[in-house]
Amino acid sequence: MGNTKGYVDPLLTALTVDYSKGVREKLIGSRLFPRVKVPKSSGKFARFDKGNIMRVVDDTLAEDGFSRKLPYGGTMEPYSTDERGLSDDYDLADASQREGPFALKDQQIVERIVTQLEINQESRIAAKVAALDGRATALAGVGAAKANKFAYTSANTGGDPFTAISDGIKACFWRPNLMIIADSVFDALEYHPILLAKLGEANMIKKVDEDTLAKLFRVQKVVRAEGKADFGKPKADGSLNLTNLWGNSVIIAYVDERPDFPCAGKTLAVDYPEADSAGYIVRAWDEERAGLRGKRVVQVGYDVDELVVCPELIYTISSCI
Repeated sequence: MGNTKGYVDPLLTALTVDYSKGVREKLIGSRLFPRVKVPKSSGKFARFDKGNIMRVVDDTLAEDGFSRKLPYGGTMEPYSTDERGLSDDYDLADASQREGPFALKDQQIVERIVTQLEINQESRIAAKVAALDGRATALAGVGAAKANKFAYTSANTGGDPFTAISDGIKACFWRPNLMIIADSVFDALEYHPILLAKLGEANMIKKVDEDTLAKLFRVQKVVRAEGKADFGKPKADGSLNLTNLWGNSVIIAYVDERPDFPCAGKTLAVDYPEADSAGYIVRAWDEERAGLRGKRVVQVGYDVDELVVCPELIYTISSCI
């Protein structure tokens, strides 16, 4: 173990590769805004709209025999990443406990911090999507219309989720390949009579799931968003008021992992030489003057920005229930 302040621990940094990937697989933000590397903390990144990619252009050779320059493409706009990180410490006396090549406490701290940083990023991406101007519709009231909330009872047939979601798909100029449905909204859709009628007799179990919804709406992937967090101030009794990170919403998007390609969004991570493939850097050092026997400090951080690449490839149906 290094005892120099600022020491970058390569083994602990390597640990975050698989662990952070496992955390992201359980969340939604990393699917909606895939992570890509950028060379520095500020620069320019391609943004798109249908006006700069959905045109027919002249592809005949010019009079001099050379091909014409593509007149449209992404607009290069500034980005600026933020350094983010958290740390924790423990008594040096506990550093002797090891799990493989790691001190057990070091590994536990890294895993806790990575989980928290990924949840924080999930919250930031959800907030950016919710704030997009003109890219959402809010449902309201009780009734059978597409503008009404989805939830239904024996006295209320519920709104029309098929038409509401179909309209959201049409609002994207490329057919979306990802649909995100908040957990509580999924519960309202699971036995919704309008969706069951659309699925017909082929739906033998008389309920909808992720696969049947993907086929019904012709999207590649439907994901149930189950992540929750407490957005309020800490309470004296330690209790939590958990709400879904994605609200009571359905989010429809076209996503693509390729850099500089039209899609809903990207997470930009600075490609520091010391960082892992997800951009994480783990520093660990001993503070021998802290406490009676000294402290071991572990810090995990990265330099990131969550960027909307093409607003016209995202659409949200909010207040669904």
